[in-house]
Amino acid sequence: MFKQKVYQLFFLVSVLISSAMANDDIFASSDNIFSNQVDFLPVEQAYQISPSIGPKGASFYWTIAPEYYLYKHAFKVELNGIDITNSLEIAEGLPKTDEYFGDVEVYYQQAMIETPAIKAQDKLVLTVTSQGCADAGLCYPPRQQYFKVNADLTVITELNSAPSSTLTADDADQTDTSITLIIAIAMAFVGGLILNLMPCVLPVLTLKVFSLSQQKNSRDLKLQAWAYTAGVIASFVFIAALLIALKASGQAIGWGFQLQSAWFVGALVYLFFVLGLGMFGSLEIGSSFMGTGQAATEQGGVKGSFFTGVLATVVASPCTAPFMGTALGFAVAQDWYTALLVFASLGAGMAFPFLLLSYWPKLQQYLPKPGQWMERFKQFMAFPLWATAIWLLTVVTAQAGSLGMAIILCGCLLIAMAIWFRGNFGQVLKIIFALLAIGLLLSPQLRPTNNPSQSNLSNAYSAEKLAQLRSEGKAVFINVTADWCITCKVNEQIVLGTQEFEDAVMINDVSYIIADWTSYDSEISTLLAQYRRTGIPLYLLFPKNSAENARVLPQILTKDTVISALNSL
Repeated sequence: MFKQKVYQLFFLVSVLISSAMANDDIFASSDNIFSNQVDFLPVEQAYQISPSIGPKGASFYWTIAPEYYLYKHAFKVELNGIDITNSLEIAEGLPKTDEYFGDVEVYYQQAMIETPAIKAQDKLVLTVTSQGCADAGLCYPPRQQYFKVNADLTVITELNSAPSSTLTADDADQTDTSITLIIAIAMAFVGGLILNLMPCVLPVLTLKVFSLSQQKNSRDLKLQAWAYTAGVIASFVFIAALLIALKASGQAIGWGFQLQSAWFVGALVYLFFVLGLGMFGSLEIGSSFMGTGQAATEQGGVKGSFFTGVLATVVASPCTAPFMGTALGFAVAQDWYTALLVFASLGAGMAFPFLLLSYWPKLQQYLPKPGQWMERFKQFMAFPLWATAIWLLTVVTAQAGSLGMAIILCGCLLIAMAIWFRGNFGQVLKIIFALLAIGLLLSPQLRPTNNPSQSNLSNAYSAEKLAQLRSEGKAVFINVTADWCITCKVNEQIVLGTQEFEDAVMINDVSYIIADWTSYDSEISTLLAQYRRTGIPLYLLFPKNSAENARVLPQILTKDTVISALNSL
C-alpha cells in the first residue's frame, strides 16, 4: 500500500509542478529560471494603435510604451493593395543614429500618420506597416495590421488577419468568427485522435485498453470511459486556462511553455522512470490509480480512469501533433470561452476511442483477452517509457547543461532507493529519499542555457540579427524549433538537414537562422506572437529587398515545398 502511495506522490508532484507555473513567483521573482533575460513587451503592448476615419481620411495614432520607439521610414500604408505611402502626412520625428539603419527619425511616446481623403466604396481595406525597437536592444520585425472601413466612411475596424482578395470585408469577418471556429474545433478533434498514436502516450493508453478488456460489466466500462474522458478534457481545459491567464498577465508564452523549464521536463523524467518500474514489476501499482492489476472497488476504478486521463495529457505534452498548431493558434487569439471550447475539443478527440469502445459492443470483441501474456506485454512497455525518459534527459541537457542532467539522474537514483527499502525504518527512509528527489528537482541549478542548434549554415536567432539582414536586403529563412518538439526534429531530419536544402540555401543566397525555443526566449515568443502562432514548429521565409512580412510555410515540410519556396525568391 505504501508503495502505491509513493507512486501516486510522484505522479501528483509532476502534475502540481505544471500547475505551479501559474504562480507569480515562477515568472516574476528575481530568483526564477527566466531572470537572466530582459522581459520585453509583446509587440501589441509596446505599440498600441488607435485608428479613426472621417471625410478627410484615415488617421492612425500609436501609444508607445516607455523606452520603446517607432521608425518613421518604416511606415507604409496600402489601400486595397495600392501603396499610398507617399501621400501620407507624417510629423517630424526625433533624430537618432541607429545601429542598423544609420541616421533615422524615430518616435517616442506617441506617433501619428494621416492618409488623404478616401473615396467611398463597398470593399475598403487599409494595410498599415510599422516597425519599432526597444532601447534595451530588441528590434521587432515589420508589423502589418489590417483595417476594414465601411462604405459610409464612418467606422474603421481592425481585422485579425489579411482578408482574402475573393471576399468582401464583411465576408472576412464572418469567416473569422464562424467558419474558422468550426474548422478549428474539427482540427483540434482530429489532433486529439492523432495524439493517441504518439510514442509518449501509447504505452499508457495501451495499458488502459487492457484494463477495459478486463471489465465484464457494461455499466462499469462506460463509467470508466467517461471518467477517463473527464480527466483528459479537464486537463486540457486547465492547461488552456493557465495559458490564457499567463498571456493576459503580459507573459509572452505559447503552447509547450511548460516544456521550456528544466525542472518540469525533469518531473516528466521522474514520471516515466517510475511508470517503467511499475510496469516492469519493481513497483506495485494499484488498480485504483492506473486501472490495471488487482481487483478494485468501483470507486477506485473511476478514480483510476480519471487520473489516467490526467496522466495521458501530461505525457502528451512533448508529442503535440502538427494538426493542432493552427487550431490552438486560433483559439488563443480568440475570446477565452472560444479558446476553452477548442481545447476541450482537443481533449474530446483524444478520449473518443475509449468512449467508442465502451458504447459499441461489437468493437469490444476485438479487445485483447486477459491472460499471462498481458503481464509480459506490460513489462515490455516499460522499455519505451524508459526510452522516452532518456530522450527527455537530452532536453534537460540542452536547457540546463550536463549538471542539470546529472541532478535528474541522481533524483532517479533516490527514487529507486526509496522503492527498495523495506521494514519500519525503511518506511522513514522512503519518505526521506522521496523528499530529497523532489528537492533536487526544484534545485536552482536547473536553469535554462541558450544553446541553439548550430550547423555550418545557421545563425542563432535574435531580433537584431533579423533586422540587420533585412536592412541589407537579404532573404531570410527562420526555423523556430525546440529539442522537445518531435515534429520539428522529424522535419529537420528529412528536409532541413539534407544536402538538397543546403544547396538551395546557398544557391539562392538565403540566410538560414535557427530560433531555438527549447528554453524560454522572450524574443522568440514575440516572433511567434507577431505571426499569431502559439506553438511550433514555425517556418518563416522573408523575401529579398522587401519590408513585407514573411511567408509562413506548412508545419509538415517536404523537400519540394521548401526548395520551391527558396527558388521562388
